[in-house]
Amino acid sequence: MFKKNGIEVKIKNESSEPITNVEFTTSEKLDVIKIDRIQPNESVTKYLLMWKNESLIFS
Repeated sequence: MFKKNGIEVKIKNESSEPITNVEFTTSEKLDVIKIDRIQPNESVTKYLLMWKNESLIFS
């Protein structure tokens, strides 16, 4: 979901195994979301800030 100064990211683990070392970054790596582990059937929602990016392009 796009918000004013960033993007809300959500990842859901629908597998039977944990997912580890998940990383979301902006194209210029000015903001990073690191998630160590997502258990089976668990979801995580975070907000990735985009306001410092110079190459912010939406289509």
